Amino acid sequence: MAKRPNRSQSENRMAAEAREAAKRTQELAAAGLRRRRILISSSVAAAIVLILGGVALAIALKPKDVVTTDAGPANMASWGIAFTGGDGEISAVPTGATAATASPTSTQWTGEDADKKHVQLYLDWACPACKAFEGDNAKLLTDAVASGEITLELFPLAVVDRAYTTDYATRGANAAACVADIAPDSFLDVQERMFAAQPAEGTAGLSNDDMIRIIGEAGVTDPKLSACITDGTYRGWVAAATNRVALDESLRTTIQGRTAFYTPTLATDGKPWDREGTVEDYLAR
Repeated sequence: MAKRPNRSQSENRMAAEAREAAKRTQELAAAGLRRRRILISSSVAAAIVLILGGVALAIALKPKDVVTTDAGPANMASWGIAFTGGDGEISAVPTGATAATASPTSTQWTGEDADKKHVQLYLDWACPACKAFEGDNAKLLTDAVASGEITLELFPLAVVDRAYTTDYATRGANAAACVADIAPDSFLDVQERMFAAQPAEGTAGLSNDDMIRIIGEAGVTDPKLSACITDGTYRGWVAAATNRVALDESLRTTIQGRTAFYTPTLATDGKPWDREGTVEDYLAR
């Protein structure tokens, strides 16, 4: 295990805040606050308890220190990978890559896509709350894309590195960027498999070889992918993308009285879901 640097006062303060949040959540649970259906709000609340006593969630709510970036992957000019569809089919929207230090550009929907509801989802492949959301809502979202009702844009982030003994969240988001760059139409299948294989917190997470194998099972076997994952080609871009989102006040929502950026966050045209009702209700508004 790599030796970790000493925590700063800021990190110690975030850890203390997270422990307090976990305590509040446990008290609510003890009082009998239960929901059978896992909605995005309860998924995040669960993350407070499950992610190393809340430490990783605290990091998720704070911007990363890194603000510079390497060049981004192709098909993620908005720093998200976009999907459109119709007649039961889904396809990724091809775009160029952003140059080093360049800002993302919003996806410009044209033609029939212009009149659809544009849905964005911010998530972390290493985040248990994101896995719960995926299990409950992925089919609903992809069916809506395939039927032509919505477009969907996925933003892979790295917010829970401290929940693992390696920087697994960053490595996972780098792998997501590699897939978007090399095999964008396989991204949704890969994401499903990566969530299914999500390791327990407190472990090292999936190794690079594990991720290459799992992605290969989705049919992505290009040697460039292996090199991209092993070399951490988009690590700098991942840090910048995560920092950008954490600093975006428009994406902050309030859970249990605390306003911050959480993963997962679902939004329409850049406005986050208020977490009232189900995702199905939200899409029908």
